[in-house]
Amino acid sequence: MGGFILIMGLMDRRPRFQIKPGRFSVGMIMAANASDVWRIITDTSLWPEWGPSILDVQCSNRFILSGSKGSVKTVMGPSLAFTITSLKKEREWRWAVGGIDATGHRIIPINDDCCMLFFDMPIWAIPYSIICLVALDRIRKLVNSKKEF
Repeated sequence: MGGFILIMGLMDRRPRFQIKPGRFSVGMIMAANASDVWRIITDTSLWPEWGPSILDVQCSNRFILSGSKGSVKTVMGPSLAFTITSLKKEREWRWAVGGIDATGHRIIPINDDCCMLFFDMPIWAIPYSIICLVALDRIRKLVNSKKEF
């Protein structure tokens, strides 16, 4: 019975929220290993598929590295320059968009087939968490589609 409860808990689709000094995070459990989720969130060719506010990406690297630079065309119209400001391989990356610190993307492995993916943002950007929830759901669908990426 205990294993059943654990599995049901891991497949829980409800979002998780965290508040730390100055930051707010929203996350979801992904029924996939951390490497597969990492590949999706660092592959700039996939950003328009899961990022509701992104229409197009131009980047110096298909898979981002610390210091990668590029631009994103947003649904609001303008293209904005971005820089990957920090990256811890298969764990976390952050960026600045239009010169402003934007979202962080953080993976917490649970086991070989499951992880948590969080987006974090400054407290003042909490309304953007709605966009992040849509992105999290799209990432979950991408990783579960067994699509070659």
